[in-house]
Amino acid sequence: MKRIIIIDDTDCKQKLDEFLKDNMESVKLNSTLNKLRSHARIILEDIIDTDDTLNKITVVTESQLHILKISNIIRIEAMGIYTSYMLKNNVTIKAKYDINLLDKKLVNYSFLRIHDHHLINVNFISKYYMGETPYVKLVNGEKLYVQNSRNKIITEYFDKLSNN
Repeated sequence: MKRIIIIDDTDCKQKLDEFLKDNMESVKLNSTLNKLRSHARIILEDIIDTDDTLNKITVVTESQLHILKISNIIRIEAMGIYTSYMLKNNVTIKAKYDINLLDKKLVNYSFLRIHDHHLINVNFISKYYMGETPYVKLVNGEKLYVQNSRNKIITEYFDKLSNN
């Protein structure tokens, strides 16, 4: 008989450990339980790579796994199949990841999609220039153009900010 197990992802590591412990005899393994738990943790961390309590995100490059504080990310830029993470300590990390997925994951962390290729942390905006060719200036001096189709997003953000 097959069973379906639904695990609330807020404490899924604990639930998985409990399930494996409770069902150790009925689970047939080719490896040890600890090895299975280790692999399960890696898979779960990859699936749930944002941690709301710590405000961190994992970035996997070809040779490393980086754990970044979201508040340290100035902006994210899509470059073909790669995505570059520009950090406030002037480090850039390049990884294969879809900026559309990042846009969805970081929506609750003060990030705005100002261009098809740019996702910015609003906490690093120093100025917003409106006009025929709108752009934002970041605290590190970078100037990023706001795509016409996304101009409304940034104006709504600043309108909401000024109304609070």
